[in-house]
Amino acid sequence: NLEQYDKALNAYKQVLDIEGPGAETYCCMAAAYEKIGQFELGIKYYRKSVKVDDLYDDAWYGIGVCLSALERWYEAIHFFTRALKINANQAHYWIGVAKAEYETGNTLSAIDAYEVATALELDNHDPFLDWSYIYYEQGNYDKAIEIVDDGLHLFGEEADLYYRKTAYLIEAGRYKEAFNY
Repeated sequence: NLEQYDKALNAYKQVLDIEGPGAETYCCMAAAYEKIGQFELGIKYYRKSVKVDDLYDDAWYGIGVCLSALERWYEAIHFFTRALKINANQAHYWIGVAKAEYETGNTLSAIDAYEVATALELDNHDPFLDWSYIYYEQGNYDKAIEIVDDGLHLFGEEADLYYRKTAYLIEAGRYKEAFNY
């Protein structure tokens, strides 16, 4: 959490020496490798984690995150889905699926996943931006604006949401309303 990943990795290796293999320890090591951009090593340790405990959803999700970073979208979808089968109440798992589905051109699946993600408790407004952008790209400005409004309702004074709404209003030809935002 202090972003001292090398020290964290050394500490996790000591934990392995003392306690032996553990799903959580492997998962934490994988996350550290992920944070320093060593995605292949991250995948290796996430896989070790699920070998110890195949119901460790964070590890399945982590593999998906690493594969997404490597732009291996189809593979990422598989691992995000594995995580969701274990725990479907994690908004960030749904967001991972949504982004990967979008990248593969499966906009309907991406929209469905964003809808589920935003219905769950969220701690940030970014999914509303990404979800609305799909509709914006399709020229459905009213739906894009509606989604941003939902985000504004939940997150209030987020400048990104106001900025995005302004852009969508301009594209929709609603200049006076855009000026107000």
